[in-house]
Amino acid sequence: RPGVDDGGESDEAASSSQPGQGKPLNQEEIDRKMLEQAQRAWAGIEEQTLVDRSEEVQQGMVSEQSGKVLPTKVVKREFLISFEEALDFFRHLDRSPFLDSIVTRAEAVGCMARFMEKVMGKKELSSPSLVDERELVFVIAKVAFGKGSYVSELEPEVIHLRMLQTIFSHVTGSKEPRARIGRHWEDIGFQGTDPATDLRDLGMLSMLLLLYASSNHLQKVKQVFLFASESASVSDAADHGFPFSLLAISLSRICLEVLRTGGLTDAMNREQSVFDVLNTFFMGLLLEFFSHWRKNGLEVNRGDFQLALEHVEKKAQARPASILKASRDPVWEPPADHVGGDPAFTSF
Repeated sequence: RPGVDDGGESDEAASSSQPGQGKPLNQEEIDRKMLEQAQRAWAGIEEQTLVDRSEEVQQGMVSEQSGKVLPTKVVKREFLISFEEALDFFRHLDRSPFLDSIVTRAEAVGCMARFMEKVMGKKELSSPSLVDERELVFVIAKVAFGKGSYVSELEPEVIHLRMLQTIFSHVTGSKEPRARIGRHWEDIGFQGTDPATDLRDLGMLSMLLLLYASSNHLQKVKQVFLFASESASVSDAADHGFPFSLLAISLSRICLEVLRTGGLTDAMNREQSVFDVLNTFFMGLLLEFFSHWRKNGLEVNRGDFQLALEHVEKKAQARPASILKASRDPVWEPPADHVGGDPAFTSF
């Protein structure tokens, strides 16, 4: 839980985290007390360390970088992180444990695409550096939260948490660091109090792509987030929300599938960058999903979430260039007389 480390654990923090020292506080009380303590300290101190006293730490979470038992630490002044800093950190990742499990190439999707591939040959990335970047993308998708061995003095637990902190701050407007474990993560669309659970299947790639999107397209991303969280400021959002972070994870999976099948190869060769194109494609998928969802008045409770993802993936595989172009579109807003679900507003 959040608190301020002034050279030792506070009595309040110790009493909440150690058994046999009075009646244990429940999770909400610990969150509230530790956050209040941090806020009091921050009011008079320019820079201190936010220490996460999560259950994982109490059970002896061992850093893969140093081998030490290390609480996740975030400096108040530096809890935000840029996409470039996060990507540079991943570039120092030891990829060797993951290489046998990644698949970077797959057969094209669709009869016409497979026919063209047989006639013309499979499209190839034009340089070794692009091939290397593609490999890194698939490796990052295998890296679990807080894991990985890096040629860096920085701890993966810290960097990965800072990525989540930054996304949370961008979409909610919060200026305070958040604890490693807590209900606040549910507020941005994770299924539970520990984001690591949802990030197991696709590693840290989805958060890296969402970090870029929220850093470089904040207005658009925040509009989508407010609708997804059914904010009262969005008139047609009630009962039509969806899990924002789970959506980012699902869209990242689509990015990987289209990357595997060669749908982004031309664009990457043209731009001479894998990550620039992948970031653009992710943003296009986000806006395409959102416009389809909002135009048709879809609801999670009706089972529409998976169907909407399938709709977007089909278009992404068939027309990846249109998804790249969609990244430049404004966030779709309904006309004044629009009623969700009208077939006239079906995107295709």
